[in-house]
Amino acid sequence: MDQTVSDSAWNYSNSCDWTQSTTVVSQIGSCTTNSFQYSYVGQTIGRQMYTVTNMPPHFQVKIIVDGYFLNANNNQITIKYDCNPSSTAQKTFQYKDNGSASNSIQSYQNLCDTTWSRFQYQTFLLTFQHNDNDLLQFRVCGSLGNGQMYGTRSLQIYVDRCHWSCLKCETSAAIDKCRVCFTNPTVPLSSLGTCPNCPTNKLYIEYLDSSKGCFTECRYYRISDSNNVCQFNENMLPLATYLDTDTFTTASPFVFIPDPINFNIINVERISQIPCQTSKNYVGPFYSNEGYKMQLSLPYNLTYIRFRITLLKLGTWNTFRYR
Repeated sequence: MDQTVSDSAWNYSNSCDWTQSTTVVSQIGSCTTNSFQYSYVGQTIGRQMYTVTNMPPHFQVKIIVDGYFLNANNNQITIKYDCNPSSTAQKTFQYKDNGSASNSIQSYQNLCDTTWSRFQYQTFLLTFQHNDNDLLQFRVCGSLGNGQMYGTRSLQIYVDRCHWSCLKCETSAAIDKCRVCFTNPTVPLSSLGTCPNCPTNKLYIEYLDSSKGCFTECRYYRISDSNNVCQFNENMLPLATYLDTDTFTTASPFVFIPDPINFNIINVERISQIPCQTSKNYVGPFYSNEGYKMQLSLPYNLTYIRFRITLLKLGTWNTFRYR
């Protein structure tokens, strides 16, 4: 089993603050009696911080983390965990071994480094009130003496999600605890309540990346669920994408197919704006039996092929058929 760790996503500082330090520091230690590694803080570098962005709508986070009290001697080591932004108070933990001869964990350091005076391993389950979808900062700060260190491993972050109709919520996943709605993502509700459905011309809910609101379609690697919420689907990761920017100016590599009876060679590459969302283009409109075609170069080891395409039906339709 691989017990190595990477701290490339951690930020270190000698101050217990929320400021992202520009100094790149790596604080990776390892046990001498086994292959376990850990990220650590010490007397000089006393703060490590992990940042998460682009989270699903939620009202609290639960964090599971393994902590190593390293070379504690007989002194008390105090470790502080907190998250930003959050109304939850900072959580403080201490090394539990008082150094007495009767203490059952006095030789626990043999699990990692036999030269240390004291060692202790604890797993913490932490809960923080938090509903900022854009940013979560998790911080570990230590009050450490000379030679003392505190190690971190196996950080896991979970969220308790809002009701699917809420872009932001508070206190619970109930439908009436919404604070911000997808229909108006920049304006909070005056009080907690329910959110209206997206309009029919922008029916699909996106909540990841910079796309948060109601849209005419899901992004190309997601599909909608039964509530019209766009969800990631590994089968939708594309081999290739075409016509997927908002304002494309050419339909290439597609080739126009004219109607064999009502042949029209004028404006064969038709690129128009979506009437209900003029910031986006589409190829068309097509009339009668017109269309577009292209030829794909595919690998030989395919087991299936799936196409995803967004079709716009303009005006009143009595019959509709495509192939």
